[in-house]
Amino acid sequence: MFNMTKEIKNIIILVWVVLLFSCSDSNPNDSNPNDSNPNDSKKGEYVIKTFEVTGTSQDVNGIAPISPSINNGNFTLKWEVEDNDSLYKVQIFVSNNDVLSNADIEFYKDNCLLNDCGNNNPFTNDCFFNNNHDIWCEKERILEKDKINLQSFLNTIPKDAYIILKSCDVSGLSCSQATEAVRFE
Repeated sequence: MFNMTKEIKNIIILVWVVLLFSCSDSNPNDSNPNDSNPNDSKKGEYVIKTFEVTGTSQDVNGIAPISPSINNGNFTLKWEVEDNDSLYKVQIFVSNNDVLSNADIEFYKDNCLLNDCGNNNPFTNDCFFNNNHDIWCEKERILEKDKINLQSFLNTIPKDAYIILKSCDVSGLSCSQATEAVRFE
């Protein structure tokens, strides 16, 4: 047979854990953090304090140029989040506008704290853009699959675009966004 008391204890513990993880401080009347203006200040964790894109050459009118023929296509992303002492996720996208959407192209993602992006605040990452229109950011080891091709996105050259940084807690429920204007040349 089985020990009924032990099974009941396990069920109670399981229910308690599920309830604990399903609790939230969010108010149902609050707006979705993914739908808000990325420049709005927010309270809470994982809020992006700073986000900068340093192009392959000096900015022109506040727009960071990204060219494969200058500085070997190397450009730099630098960000700082409000709470860098716990695990958070980062995603970086290329977009036609400054609003994150499903049409945007993700070219970098990482779980921060397990590596440099959580240990160094602000965190700086070197990224690259080559003549084949591939974009990628530095990791310990770059594989061809880590390079994202922007050929279909770059319908004209030069092209004005945006790089969007999204930072979230591990659940993905509390997020913050920031954008920077760039020009692919």
